Amino acid sequence: MLTEAFSVSHQLFQSPLSQGMLLACALLCRGQVSMSDVQHNIDRLKANLKFVPWNEEGWKIGLCNVPHIGCRSSVLMLANTSSITHSLCLLQENFMKMYRKKAHLHHFLEVECMEKDIFRASLNDLILLIQEYKNVEKVQG
Repeated sequence: MLTEAFSVSHQLFQSPLSQGMLLACALLCRGQVSMSDVQHNIDRLKANLKFVPWNEEGWKIGLCNVPHIGCRSSVLMLANTSSITHSLCLLQENFMKMYRKKAHLHHFLEVECMEKDIFRASLNDLILLIQEYKNVEKVQG
């Protein structure tokens, strides 16, 4: 179950964790999951994962022995990883295609307090975020 959580097919953003640097990772388990099982799987998975040097033990583990209704056990994995850079770049490209053509812009500009500058500021924030993740990937462990 924990191995599946790290599989690309079970992720919201299909970006292999092994291709980037992990800044932090949380495993939130419910049901019949023991701490020893979680620790054993973390030790096994560590070989394929690269953490940033300043947070090599950046794991957060949450255990709740009450399972979800109709489910014996479950796990939620949250990871802050630089491998999301590719998805963020695609988001930027798709945004720029639509923004250049001013597609759907009128829907947002009709709302009070929304201005074109907000879109430009958000785009700049996205560009800075992409650059920060690229800088993290350059760090040698």
